[in-house]
Amino acid sequence: MFKTFAQSPATQQSALPPAVSGILISGMTLAVTLAAFVPAIAQTVPVYKLGYDSAFLPFSGLKDGTAQGVAVDILREASQRAKLNIELIPLSFLERMDAIKTRRVDGLFPFPDSAEYRSFLDFSEPLVSTGGALFVRSPQATPSGLDSLNGKIVATPNGGPLAAYIKSVAPQIKLVTTDDYDQTLDMLVAESTDAAALNLQVGSQLVNRKFPGKITLPDRPFLELPLAIGVLKGAFPNFMSNIAVGLNSMKADGSMQAIIQRWK
Repeated sequence: MFKTFAQSPATQQSALPPAVSGILISGMTLAVTLAAFVPAIAQTVPVYKLGYDSAFLPFSGLKDGTAQGVAVDILREASQRAKLNIELIPLSFLERMDAIKTRRVDGLFPFPDSAEYRSFLDFSEPLVSTGGALFVRSPQATPSGLDSLNGKIVATPNGGPLAAYIKSVAPQIKLVTTDDYDQTLDMLVAESTDAAALNLQVGSQLVNRKFPGKITLPDRPFLELPLAIGVLKGAFPNFMSNIAVGLNSMKADGSMQAIIQRWK
């Protein structure tokens, strides 16, 4: 006499018709595949690393571990509207070029859109417009232009756009390059240079903080300079097209101008 045993669940499943068993196996395979695929989809969303000058207020700066400035606020709002993920990387003035050349960052902002940099960077529409200005010791008046400084010593930070511009249009000037804005102004106060060529707004803020009354605040720029987002040339076409949507949206509804006014 044979004893009949109840079938285990595994035995019952194997006893199903082949078509039904195939459907079950396929369904389980699909569920496993989707579970593995969903995290992969999330990981493919790009994060753009953008380096910013940590001591370039009112345009960009680092305070209490947080990026701030008019260009920072504009970029954040534009990237949110364009649904772009960005990571802001603080850099010193001297670190900027090395960071982009070694691909530590994907782009730089706020960065001057000039012919000198267009060979290796693609630029967005300007975030803000500014300019290079000439600073002299008080009580001297702002020089009328670069030609009025022919034969004199002018200091400007190395790696900035003003050095190349002055070399090209005013070769008679005795140009001295420095490490940063602070060193340039220190040289001016110490009478080691006749004038300093700096960004109008950034230089003025530093003068008011460090040397009030000792340096004449310029009343005009000698060179107009738009500040924009510059990313590695040809590398991020989707970023450029999407950030343009965000920036144009801000211009259209007045929010870009509102941010600029808030920082004045």
